Amino acid sequence: MSEVLATAEFSSVIHNNEVCEEIVKWGNKNGYPLTKAKLYNSLGGAYVGFAPGYLIKAGMLPLKPMMPKPASFRLTLTKKPAKPTALF
Repeated sequence: MSEVLATAEFSSVIHNNEVCEEIVKWGNKNGYPLTKAKLYNSLGGAYVGFAPGYLIKAGMLPLKPMMPKPASFRLTLTKKPAKPTALF
C-alpha cells in the first residue's frame, strides 16, 4: 500500500468539470507540481494527477442524509511505490 502524505477536501461548490483544475492548483500550491489531472473511470470515477514520485487522487465523498448540498471531494496525496529492481 502507498504511503499517504496529505489529505484535503474540496468544497461542494466545485463542480465535476473543475476538479482537475483544482487538483493541479492544490498540488502546485503545496509543493507537489502537476501540469494535468484527468478523470479515470477505471479507478472508480476518481480524478487523478500523476507526477514523478507521487499521485494526487480526488474522489467524491458520499452524500449525507438530510443534506441538500452536492457532494464534496476528498483529495489524497500518496507516494508512488518504488519500482522493483532485479537483483542479479
